Amino acid sequence: MPASGGSSAFRRPAAIDAHEASGATVTHVEDFADATLYSNVSVNGHLYNLVGTIAEA
Repeated sequence: MPASGGSSAFRRPAAIDAHEASGATVTHVEDFADATLYSNVSVNGHLYNLVGTIAEA
């Protein structure tokens, strides 16, 4: 059921941290209140910082 004042029941940021078998790492933060997604990915010694907008399908 949606929270009052928004369509998402999750209003706090959610974080995910993963270490892949290939050695890649991913840190992923979803800020539902601001509809923003932040990701940091390291692959083969390179660090990528990504920011995007969360939209309902």
